[in-house]
Amino acid sequence: MEFGLFLLIMAAGIIVSMFLGAMIGIRSRSQITASSIMVPTMMVFAFLPMIAMFNETIAKVADYAYSQQIQILLNGLSSRTAPEPKSLIVLLLSALIAAGMFGFSYRKCGLN
Repeated sequence: MEFGLFLLIMAAGIIVSMFLGAMIGIRSRSQITASSIMVPTMMVFAFLPMIAMFNETIAKVADYAYSQQIQILLNGLSSRTAPEPKSLIVLLLSALIAAGMFGFSYRKCGLN
């Protein structure tokens, strides 16, 4: 059961990251430009949960980042607590926003 929940949580994070990466890739003029935008963006999302543990101000901002909510959900697996509705809402909204931004970029670039 826990392994299935782990895979589901990780899949949610992967999907959001994939849509963000695809949107940045479509909007960029070249592969080098895409990399120069993608690396700092993903570093922020990757390190935000860790930095939030040490700084309360950043923790307040990080509560609305999908990577922070994934960490909260994964930590909840080990303590066997029910997931907070806020975490699920933030993940769902992040996925919808990222998919919407990707869809908008896809249509605007005329690749359809």
